Amino acid sequence: GKGMSKLWPTLSLPSDVPPEHVSHDPEVIAAYANDPLNHDVATSRWFTEVVQAQHDVLSQARQINLPILVMQGTDDLIVEPECAQTIIDGVASSDKELIWYDGLYHELFNELERESVYSDLDAWLNKH
Repeated sequence: GKGMSKLWPTLSLPSDVPPEHVSHDPEVIAAYANDPLNHDVATSRWFTEVVQAQHDVLSQARQINLPILVMQGTDDLIVEPECAQTIIDGVASSDKELIWYDGLYHELFNELERESVYSDLDAWLNKH
């Protein structure tokens, strides 16, 4: 982890995120798999930075007093869905909302049910 990040920050390892885990939409899966800008590796430095960012979000959540919306798929295979609840519970804002999308994966705006996701976001933005 941290040691490898300091010794060899550019060490690249497979990210193990199959295209089928981002969306149920076959077109999105194909586009994801064939996108030359989409890399299937992550560096050791990237990993330690992500872990630190997650720690920072949770440790500083009580300082967030702005309206916040978290949208989470229940079948997300990339991020543990329970983390969304942890973040919402930790935020100090009284104006916070967590919307669960039953059966959806990680990229909510690229799912087959994207219209309802966009509609929910639009409704929340219009309230604020």
